[in-house]
Amino acid sequence: MKLKNRNKSIIIAITEVILILLSGFILMIWNNHNDYKRTIAVNWGIRIPGTSEEVFEKESPAGFHGDNDRYHIFKINQDQQTTDFITSMNTGKNLQLQEYVQTILKNLEITAENYPSLEQELQWIMYSKNNWDKIAILYSPTKQKLYVIEHFQ
Repeated sequence: MKLKNRNKSIIIAITEVILILLSGFILMIWNNHNDYKRTIAVNWGIRIPGTSEEVFEKESPAGFHGDNDRYHIFKINQDQQTTDFITSMNTGKNLQLQEYVQTILKNLEITAENYPSLEQELQWIMYSKNNWDKIAILYSPTKQKLYVIEHFQ
């Protein structure tokens, strides 16, 4: 009888350990799944520095074909990965970029406090996958923030 109770206790303990490990594994996957930097890398092939932290996001409701606008702001930490990313960006004014950003942010009804300073000298990337889907990434050195503006059609 003692042997049966001991075997039951061992089986219960092993089951509990497996459940705890499985829960931890699922939590790790869930946290990585919710990281929007990963989504940008998958959708656009652009790797936002891993040390950055998302501080704001807003999306329009998705349309029938998955079309919508998305806006994310990341706080940047100064490190080598960030420096490498920023040095690959364009500089100077771009009227097409400014018009694109203003149109999307107006559609999303973004408040002034979450608006990038377009009158400042910003570094930027603008990329189009096809004739409809576009992404713009702006970097503000004074605020140390990345502004990611996406449009899917």
